[in-house]
Amino acid sequence: MPNWNDFYNIVVSDIEGDFVIQKQEDKSVHLLFDLNGKTFTWIMDNDAEVLADNAVYREARGDVLIAGLGIGYEHYMLANTEGVDTITTVEKEASVITLVSKYLSSPKLSIVNDRILNYLQTTDKKFDVVYFDVFLQDPIFYQEEVRILTEAAQRVLNDGGRVLFWKQYRPLEL
Repeated sequence: MPNWNDFYNIVVSDIEGDFVIQKQEDKSVHLLFDLNGKTFTWIMDNDAEVLADNAVYREARGDVLIAGLGIGYEHYMLANTEGVDTITTVEKEASVITLVSKYLSSPKLSIVNDRILNYLQTTDKKFDVVYFDVFLQDPIFYQEEVRILTEAAQRVLNDGGRVLFWKQYRPLEL
């Protein structure tokens, strides 16, 4: 099974549109966003973060839908996970797709440029796991967003399917 070092070694620092992927000396990878001449960290992954308990690695099976491409680490790992048949990723930023898809090659993986709610409302595909790779600092504060996303995901779930969120330690119960 591949690990963070394997992934880190294939990532290439690059620029696309307003986005930059940067490998750091501390072996972290940053996805930066330029807004009006100011640079902001959009996403950061490192070996310590990826070791955090994450329900998607325990629950992923069959056909998986992921909302958000990020740096691509979870996609890389899931593409190499036994029991995962397909991974469909929905990413709204075309520049992120161009940057990250360069080092994600797997027949299991397809990337769709769309907003996740639109995709959930229009696709005919069904999934065993729907995973929202989004940062929700305070689940109480984002309770309405979690409810909306979870309800929308029900339309595309196979019987017995699961809805998961990033850094979630157990599946949500509706």
